[in-house]
Amino acid sequence: MWQEVVQEIEEISRDVVNDIHTAIPCRVIKYDEKKNLAKVKPIGEFLLHDSDRMEFPEIDEVPVLFPYFGDWDIGMVFPVHKNDEMLLLVSEIELDEWRTGAKSEAPLKFDLTSAVALPALIKKPGGLHKQAVRDNAVIIKAKDAEILVQYPDSGTNITAKVNGTQAVISDDGISIQGDVSIRGKVSIQGDVSITGNLTVSETVTAEEYGTVQGG
Repeated sequence: MWQEVVQEIEEISRDVVNDIHTAIPCRVIKYDEKKNLAKVKPIGEFLLHDSDRMEFPEIDEVPVLFPYFGDWDIGMVFPVHKNDEMLLLVSEIELDEWRTGAKSEAPLKFDLTSAVALPALIKKPGGLHKQAVRDNAVIIKAKDAEILVQYPDSGTNITAKVNGTQAVISDDGISIQGDVSIRGKVSIQGDVSITGNLTVSETVTAEEYGTVQGG
């Protein structure tokens, strides 16, 4: 008799736990960048009460998490595309009050309709992860453009590069490799050293030593 009671309690508990959703990998079906809402499909199968399995349903209007504060207009965002993989985080309470301020009449706990998506769930890390560990760096990358904030033993460096053009800010100063185009005024305090030719299309004025006309 006691064994049957224990078994019944275990089955009830199992049924309750099976209805609690917490975090699930998902794949993007489409993304509305104007509303920052995605339609996603959880990856995997759902275990039914009779031990059968079925695929998770598609979920509409899932907010996507970015480290960005709209009120302050500060943070970082990046593109979301179809088939991108994310981590679906299921809220303990419904999101209605957060979305609209309206109270929910029939609150659901841990329901798939109350989920948010965290981008960039990666199955196979690429070379960027190894580089971050090797260089002790924060890396922001978009195809051929890359920004690194490094903290090696020699001191902090900030490197920005696009293909062959590169700028490095370090304790030693700023080093630029590549062509530089400047529109606007340039003020220099200190010595200027030039290796190579200097071409002047208009006029160079030296306040102490006179004027040199460009040829």
